[in-house]
Amino acid sequence: MYELTDVTDTMSDDAGAVLAPPSRGSDGRFVARPEGAPGGRRAERVGALARDVAGCLATSDVMSLEWRPAAACLGADPEIFFPERGQASDRAKAICLSCPVRIECLTWSVVTCERQGIWGGVAERTRRSLRRRLSTELSLARTA
Repeated sequence: MYELTDVTDTMSDDAGAVLAPPSRGSDGRFVARPEGAPGGRRAERVGALARDVAGCLATSDVMSLEWRPAAACLGADPEIFFPERGQASDRAKAICLSCPVRIECLTWSVVTCERQGIWGGVAERTRRSLRRRLSTELSLARTA
């Protein structure tokens, strides 16, 4: 339905990202990833977001913006969602976590290549990684 543009920007860690808690072993201690193992929490998070966005693209028309009236951010100060470099984005991400249309918002920002702000609880660096992953997966799906 939508075509994503390939993004080749350099990635770096998104320090303000809301991540799933790390895994714990049967003894209650955190389970460390083996040294040199691929992925990690960030890769797992991007993978989960990619599945959510792909599902949203397959089942709804996010470009219609019919989802916007249900957004939890309506009435919030827009500056919360556009922090300056180095400023915390926790308030914006907290609002997004409670939003019923978080995935639609995130999907819209990925499809339109939105470069600034917090959309669907995700900052720009993570969205770039997400676009790359989706672009690769969609390319592979077209050739299969």
